[in-house]
Amino acid sequence: MSMAAKMDLRVRVKTLLLWLGSGAAFLLFYISVSTTTGPAGNGIVYFTANLSSLIALQTALSVNETGRCRRKVNVMFLKTHKCASSTVQNILMRYADLRNLTIVLPPDGNYLGHPVKFMANFTLPLPSVYSHHYNIFCHHTRWHEGNIRSIMPADTVFISILKEPAAMFESLYNWVKLDVRYGVPLETFIEDPLKHYKNSSIKDFARNPMMFDFGLDREDFQNPVAIQAKIAEIDRRFGLIMLSEFVDESLILLRELLCWEWEDIVVFRINSRRSEYKKRLSPYVQARIREWNSADHQLYQHFRERFHAETRRYGLTRMAEDLRLLRNLTREWYDFCVARNVARNETQDLRFQVWHPTVTGFQLTESGLRNPVCVRLAMAENPYTDALRAKLWPAFVMSKLIKPQKANDFW
Repeated sequence: MSMAAKMDLRVRVKTLLLWLGSGAAFLLFYISVSTTTGPAGNGIVYFTANLSSLIALQTALSVNETGRCRRKVNVMFLKTHKCASSTVQNILMRYADLRNLTIVLPPDGNYLGHPVKFMANFTLPLPSVYSHHYNIFCHHTRWHEGNIRSIMPADTVFISILKEPAAMFESLYNWVKLDVRYGVPLETFIEDPLKHYKNSSIKDFARNPMMFDFGLDREDFQNPVAIQAKIAEIDRRFGLIMLSEFVDESLILLRELLCWEWEDIVVFRINSRRSEYKKRLSPYVQARIREWNSADHQLYQHFRERFHAETRRYGLTRMAEDLRLLRNLTREWYDFCVARNVARNETQDLRFQVWHPTVTGFQLTESGLRNPVCVRLAMAENPYTDALRAKLWPAFVMSKLIKPQKANDFW
């Protein structure tokens, strides 16, 4: 039985159990069935106990369908740069796609403003094919609370993700080629960053990039009052600030906040840098980076403390159990879907072709290529964005003389 069929069976079993009544006692042995062909060509049916699927089913039953929480479908994710944000974005795009929700999208590309703060006219206009209001906002932008809230429903949940500033800045320096812009490697730049920064007319990403994404202006980078006011604003508005160093724990907290299913937060690491492009920084260089990006450092320290408080509130034993559940379920999907990780030039399938040469894409198995869940899990950000734009605003795409991609072209 395919993974998609197993998930469908899980939902059917869940519905049956709910119909029997939440007060009944169950002894459930969930069985996955897969059919394969033996050497002689005759079909042989194999039955295997799927323990992780059973745990996922039982947990979902106890959380989502008993009335203890209400599923949220209106979400604004501030997509920060180089913080595992493309991984979280894939979860949100898949969720919207499978339920025909409307995503806030630009007319082209994958940015809704930057370095300019978000304005409502950056978006494709409503209605989309499916809705007269937006549900999911998950593409790069710069935070402007009033303008973003003006287009999102009143019950929107706001979330984002951060990364330790030294590691984040090292990754970003490579990603946006600051070494080319400034003509020096990171270690040289950070010895006297102000000299290089002041002499360049382009300052995007070169200082406090996370705070800049959150709307702090450059003239306030060294203003302690403005920095603390911005941190307080974020603390008040955002229901969850995830940490890329604890991405699995973050996804578990996200699932609880949104009241989603385990399968909704299964995800492969999107835009993950290949190991040969990662650089180990000395403690001295790390300290210099944090000093140069002091506003980002203060932001991260504040929300690191909040994140660990939320983890303790969730329960350390419960978190450990749920981590095993999530990782096992993710491994099942990965083993079924992915043949191997590949570089950009190793695949001709545009759906899975990553934008940057330093990051990993996916080559799917034959079964994975036939499975729409696998395709969505593995699709790179830009082609998935293009597909959603064509799905939600086909008339606009046709008017721009871009061939609309139908669902069957991708799945």
